[in-house]
Amino acid sequence: MQVYQESTVNKTLKENVLEGNKPTNKGSSKEQILIVDDTPANLKVVSDFLRESGLEVLIAKSGFQALKILEVNSPDLILLDIIMPEMDGFETCSRLKAWEKTKDIPVIFMTAIADSANPSYKIKGLTLGAVDYISKPIHLEEVLARIKIHLNLHCLTKQLQTQNDLLESIFNESADAIFLVSIETGLITDCNRRAVELFEADSKDELLNIEGQTLQEERFTPEELSSIWNEIDSKGLWSRELKYVTKKGKLFWGNLAAKQIQVAGQKMNLVRVTDITERKQREETLKLIVEGTTSTIGNAFMRSCVRYLAQIL
Repeated sequence: MQVYQESTVNKTLKENVLEGNKPTNKGSSKEQILIVDDTPANLKVVSDFLRESGLEVLIAKSGFQALKILEVNSPDLILLDIIMPEMDGFETCSRLKAWEKTKDIPVIFMTAIADSANPSYKIKGLTLGAVDYISKPIHLEEVLARIKIHLNLHCLTKQLQTQNDLLESIFNESADAIFLVSIETGLITDCNRRAVELFEADSKDELLNIEGQTLQEERFTPEELSSIWNEIDSKGLWSRELKYVTKKGKLFWGNLAAKQIQVAGQKMNLVRVTDITERKQREETLKLIVEGTTSTIGNAFMRSCVRYLAQIL
């Protein structure tokens, strides 16, 4: 009779079922906690309490088992014991933070009082990426309170990241060049992909920390700058058609629109540059047509033709 050896994956799944773990696709509205501790008594007490408190709980008796569980689950937070055989909590945490799938999951270390009182011990855990420590013997209400705090922080962080990703996408997918310019220094602090393309820069860095006016064919005079600031202060927006020079020396026409905004509590200028070179070329062509034909067909008729052509071109 042939004997088949049980695979590691099947063993892990079997252990999960025996420990009360079930692979989940996070369809549940409950927040999920993974507890990693090699002491069965600790696991039962903490897991029972957290389940009674409305949380979904996964448990692992070793760092290795935790990593296996995380292959098919994505908990919202991990409670991780430090003192464990084979792979301790520090090594487990290090692997979690190096893994793309788990690097952003908050980790709270559980450790004995004598260990947690040692500053170097705490520093090591925090350096590895842990967000907090819980001392043993464990006080269940304290555990729940700390978990709730870090779950809320993690949720807010994810929401902010989602918003930032959306804004970054809008920023970079714009058809216009967009710059953030410091009002205090006049230097460009950020720009989008279109700005790099339009100004023929080798990289985004080539456009950062330079004065915005260096991209213009002609700089503003002090009087013009004063007028611009007054208009932005009074109307909130300033716009003008200007000639620009790319990093490779190419001239083009752009419509500049500047608006004052708040970024992280600081006033900045949001500057948009739209490439209007083709329109300016059409206008110049029409101008040449007018200059060459008005003497024969009359100014009024020619002006009406120009207006019509400008609308359809």
